[in-house]
Amino acid sequence: MVSEHNGPVIGASHPDVLITNNRSGFETGQVVKLDNVYHMFVNEMFERPHRDLRIAHWTSNDAVNWKRQATIVPSIPGRTHTNPRAEVWVNSVIFNEEENAWNIFYVAYRGGDSTKGEITGNDYQGRIWRAMSVVKGKNGIAGPYADMGIMLEPDVESQAWEGQQAVASFSRIKPVIPGMRCMTGIITHPKVVGQQEWPSPKN
Repeated sequence: MVSEHNGPVIGASHPDVLITNNRSGFETGQVVKLDNVYHMFVNEMFERPHRDLRIAHWTSNDAVNWKRQATIVPSIPGRTHTNPRAEVWVNSVIFNEEENAWNIFYVAYRGGDSTKGEITGNDYQGRIWRAMSVVKGKNGIAGPYADMGIMLEPDVESQAWEGQQAVASFSRIKPVIPGMRCMTGIITHPKVVGQQEWPSPKN
């Protein structure tokens, strides 16, 4: 370790937090360093914690002083069972050499259906979406991003171990986290270009 910053780099009093009405802070994200600039893609909990989220893009030249640039992926207001994007969470940000564009993979949930005994405030049927940078090349990292459709979603082949939330994350490698109680499935595909039909995950 060369150095360590003492304390949070973005707090509740940050001007960009205040001006965007981010009332509940942040929940996970990813940082990419490109040409000496840090790009952070992070989930902002703008209203209810872990319920009302949007994916935002922040930048910094030193990883300490950050500036908010834009909302990359918004959620759709209103948590209902007919709203498939009531909540969005960024999973991973990668540069796709074949497309010469940045890809953002994120999970989106619908709310519960009370007529089927589901809890209206909970998350159901997670779907993995892919968004691609409109500007080609690595300089397009700041966006805007266009949705390319759903990569993975529950279907007739879904298994019981996937649970009510179904897929919750998408990564290029299978994570190994000691003590983690969530089940992890792994799927393979020769490439990530366009809208592809992915097989069901195997745990």
